[in-house]
Amino acid sequence: MKATIYSTMIFAFCASILFASENSSFEFLKTSFGARAAAMGGAFAGAQQDLISIGYNPAGLLGIKSKKAAFSYLDYFADFKGGFTAYGQQLSNDRSVAFSISYMSYGTIERTDVTGRSSGSFTPGDFLVSAAYAAKSDMGIRYGITAKFIQSQIDRYKANALAVDAGLLYRIETQQMNVGISINNLGQAMSAYHQTKENLPLAYRAGLSKTLAHLPLTLQFQFMRYQFQESDIFGGLYWALGGEFQLSQVTFLRWGYNSVGNEQKADSDIDRFSGISFGFGTQFQRFVIDYAFSYHGILGGTNQFTIQMIL
Repeated sequence: MKATIYSTMIFAFCASILFASENSSFEFLKTSFGARAAAMGGAFAGAQQDLISIGYNPAGLLGIKSKKAAFSYLDYFADFKGGFTAYGQQLSNDRSVAFSISYMSYGTIERTDVTGRSSGSFTPGDFLVSAAYAAKSDMGIRYGITAKFIQSQIDRYKANALAVDAGLLYRIETQQMNVGISINNLGQAMSAYHQTKENLPLAYRAGLSKTLAHLPLTLQFQFMRYQFQESDIFGGLYWALGGEFQLSQVTFLRWGYNSVGNEQKADSDIDRFSGISFGFGTQFQRFVIDYAFSYHGILGGTNQFTIQMIL
């Protein structure tokens, strides 16, 4: 069974290259849902034991204690709003499952005909349902896979897609370090808005997480490669760096930077901090509350709140 899973994941990486094309849709799949991850620039491929990992590297779900639920609200650009809810539980010491629902609403848009006459309004939006499974092999390698149903709607037109995420995570306990890789949004559209079926924003992630020996600081670093979007450096790779400083047993400060911010600059004073993010987290009994602010240059900033609870 485990050999079959490994073979399937290797095939997924190869198939993603074989079926790549020149453009993609369903861009909301690139959104960093979860305030803890967003505060660290989205550098989360090496994170572990966190329900938010379902959107980054499903192998990181392993180790979730008991039963846990998460709710997140994202105040995006303009009138855009997003949300995320998830549930996960530990099946055994070596197995975990999780389920999530995400959405993005793009505000109210006036509907007009070819003459410019108004005929009401509509609210376009995106919707995602995910189910994930994570386990650990005899060699200590954690692996995970997520099945996803995606729907995007503009007025009365809808496009649907099916996709999978897959990831591996290896823990080096003596170094307090994780190394993780994942592939996200491997799949295809099942129906189109009109005639042409759009591609999904296929993404690759490779990252590590390192907790320093003599300082209560965990660093997260990640390389990203989008199949249909390339940066100007490192062969088209983007990168992200984040940190989480533990002030006390229940309080954390976080910061991050994502190189995608370089493409959001327009040579003005207001965009000098584009790509930078920060936030905090605190725990109160069974509840964990996280906040993140991410700055995107001339596009503005985003605020995200996440509450996780042990059930």
